[in-house]
Amino acid sequence: MSYKILSLDGGGSWALIQARVLLDIYGDIRGHELLLQFDMAIANSGGALVLACLCNDMKLTEIIDIFKDEDKRKQVFTRLTFLDKLKWRNLISVFTRVLGPRYNTEKKLTGLQNLLKANDHLSKT
Repeated sequence: MSYKILSLDGGGSWALIQARVLLDIYGDIRGHELLLQFDMAIANSGGALVLACLCNDMKLTEIIDIFKDEDKRKQVFTRLTFLDKLKWRNLISVFTRVLGPRYNTEKKLTGLQNLLKANDHLSKT
């Protein structure tokens, strides 16, 4: 038996490419309809934003619009400030961009909740 898995990688706003590829393959369908094409969906970082929007039953063009709108994109992808990086758990990111978080987790969660709440009416239409 084989399974179809939708795997959406991170990369911040580069996840836009994943949403565009899904649009090219499946057309401008709603998230629930797209997710029914798969047995499992997993995601990380920017891909998790795409998956959250799909779970919120947004159309692919609506997801792409989030990435294209700088204000909306920055609600989710808020870079850590220098002081945030000085916290003991983020200290390593002060010295290197390779290790440690790049974005503020708390602001990412708040931004994601705001974006999904703003589009919640879409799943009811």
